[in-house]
Amino acid sequence: MEQKENNYKLNMVCVVDPIYAEQNPECRLIDFRGTPHPRALCPNNPEVRKYLRGLATNIAYEYEVDEVELDYIRFKRSREGFLHPIHLLIGRYCYCVSAERKP
Repeated sequence: MEQKENNYKLNMVCVVDPIYAEQNPECRLIDFRGTPHPRALCPNNPEVRKYLRGLATNIAYEYEVDEVELDYIRFKRSREGFLHPIHLLIGRYCYCVSAERKP
């Protein structure tokens, strides 16, 4: 195993970004009712992927970290107002145009 030089590991929360979501509402996760999530981004959206790739690349090159872990790179489950278990199941995906294009 390779010895790490600085032992700095950064966990980057990927899909929950309230500032980016507010500034880029077209990138927000959309629940099955068509309601945009106030803080969560759709990981299928090409602009979100470009943003996250740039952020991770910047961190890796500009800071003395040994590892960048991409955390929470999945759909943010929306639970607000869901009472039935089927709502919890369908509430864990995005229904935006970018997500619909994925096979």
